[in-house]
Amino acid sequence: MSLAQKSVISNRTASKGVIGSMLQDFRFFDLYYQAETIRWKFDEIAWSRIARDRTTPQLLEHVKSVVNVEFTTFPGAMNFFREFSDDMDFTQWVTVWLYEETRHPHILMRWLSHFDVYFDASEMAERREIYPLGQSRVGTLSMNIISEMRAASWYLDLAAAVDEPVLKDICMKLSADESRHAAGFYTYAKKYIEGSADPDLERQRALEMLYVWLNSETENKHPAGYFFDHTNNQAGLTDTTITYSSPEVVDNRICHMFGQLTGVPLKTKTEIKRFIRHFYQKTSAMI
Repeated sequence: MSLAQKSVISNRTASKGVIGSMLQDFRFFDLYYQAETIRWKFDEIAWSRIARDRTTPQLLEHVKSVVNVEFTTFPGAMNFFREFSDDMDFTQWVTVWLYEETRHPHILMRWLSHFDVYFDASEMAERREIYPLGQSRVGTLSMNIISEMRAASWYLDLAAAVDEPVLKDICMKLSADESRHAAGFYTYAKKYIEGSADPDLERQRALEMLYVWLNSETENKHPAGYFFDHTNNQAGLTDTTITYSSPEVVDNRICHMFGQLTGVPLKTKTEIKRFIRHFYQKTSAMI
């Protein structure tokens, strides 16, 4: 066997080893196959069933505001690619997340178009501006767990509140997407915590992010809302005809998830500071 042939075989073996390691170690593959199995399709939407008499001008304005919120996916994705540029696993999954999230404003725009509600590209362009990077990778992932869980709750509540059957169906589909995305961000936050040289410090950072967002005095909304004006009116995402779950109910669900993420029995936001102090004392004792 020539030296060149040995080199080719060696490279093939090494390549198979890398592929095997990636298939075993990367979370992306499982998350990808799961998404491929359960992802909804555009041709599942029964546009002919739209009930024009079951909408109001207030509802149309409300959905238009939701589109404005959903249209900030691009800057979020760009930040992920910048902040996690060396993480092949996570950035591969971000491509799936970006694709699925981009469908959300698209499908809602399509629904609104049946009521002659349209969007101007120049107005939407500002929602593609890049906002600042996070200070911690676990913090960034934690922030997105929160925003996805809140979004899932919003869509569930909107589906329950509206009578228009096609919008109800769309909202149920989008809620399922957001829940699955929250689980994806959770998966990578868990990976970073477990792979850290100081896991307790990362757990502390996750809880610090949780504390900041759940104890904010401002309106509960997607974190990108602090960099963009999402709405075309002062009411924002508020519609008096729609009842949303109380922030306390949603936040308790989020606290439970962060309790699982950090390995503490966290149930409500009133307990967050206690567990932050717990991890701070553990990390300080090691210095």
